[in-house]
Amino acid sequence: MEKLWGEEGIATVMLHHSLISHPEFPLFRELYGAQYLLKETEINGRKYGPSTYLHPTDVNIYIVEREHPITAGISDFTINDEVFKNVYYNPHIDVLARTDHPQGDAPVVWTWRYKKTPVFGMIQGDAGGAFNDPNYRKIFYQGVRYIVEQAKK
Repeated sequence: MEKLWGEEGIATVMLHHSLISHPEFPLFRELYGAQYLLKETEINGRKYGPSTYLHPTDVNIYIVEREHPITAGISDFTINDEVFKNVYYNPHIDVLARTDHPQGDAPVVWTWRYKKTPVFGMIQGDAGGAFNDPNYRKIFYQGVRYIVEQAKK
């Protein structure tokens, strides 16, 4: 897998529950740039987690990077979905949108590059409230398109 993502640069989209993928396998945390933690975990000398969640809840989404191809043309919005708290985020991710929900961590949309692999991450996407939201669909579509274009570089 290291060859596939580290050396070949396969475009990767990380949505919602994929944040909890393979919690005991650090490569996924490194690849995604974030990870939902089932227990307190030490990462680079700092303790994180355990992570928590809340759903359904109204989540205010604030666009941080309005000119980025993933968030271009999208204004701040509110979505009924899930939030995660006490998640590990790599300090080098590029946060494109955030929330101020008291039971959620701020980053909700980001990009990141793991070696040669471009990654698009988005916390939202738990249920129909997200999938039916035109802002969510636009971020998702633009995010996939952007990451595929980045993988060609």
